[in-house]
Amino acid sequence: MEFELDEKIGITRIRLSLPVCGLTVVVADFCAAERALSAWRQASRSVHRYEYAIQFTDGAALRGQFALSAETPKTLSLRRVIRIALGKGSAATGLRVDHALVDRNGCPVEDELLVLYHLEGI
Repeated sequence: MEFELDEKIGITRIRLSLPVCGLTVVVADFCAAERALSAWRQASRSVHRYEYAIQFTDGAALRGQFALSAETPKTLSLRRVIRIALGKGSAATGLRVDHALVDRNGCPVEDELLVLYHLEGI
């Protein structure tokens, strides 16, 4: 199945959570999400599970979670985590990640439709 669009569907917000610490941030772009992830990782040396949700203007979302260990490079970015989840990058040491693309009703959608969405730098 091939899709062509002149303009891709944009991001409205990115939600990043660290449930074990009760932390959640909702931001408008990857740069702000990266800053939050970096700050949380610097503050804690423990292994934690993070959750993310990238909300798009059509109501769909790319949701997932990842766990980072002490061996995972401190410079690991959210963009790289998502590339790895989508099979577009090599896994980092100590990283476990999964994802799901869902429509506005929360129903799973095939990953092939990701070409319709603007994921900056991914």
